Amino acid sequence: MHNTEFWFCLALPHERQVIFTEHLTYQWLDAPDAATLTKSWSNRQAIEEFVINVA
Repeated sequence: MHNTEFWFCLALPHERQVIFTEHLTYQWLDAPDAATLTKSWSNRQAIEEFVINVA
């Protein structure tokens, strides 16, 4: 079985309140901690490329 993931990034004009309807045991982390704790290599790569190492 093959898992294909897609990444997307959208710049918003201002901060928005996030309303969760699933995954209710979430926790907000800074980007390096989130990259370290995620179990998915592709999620870690997306955090590193789009958040931590933004040019």
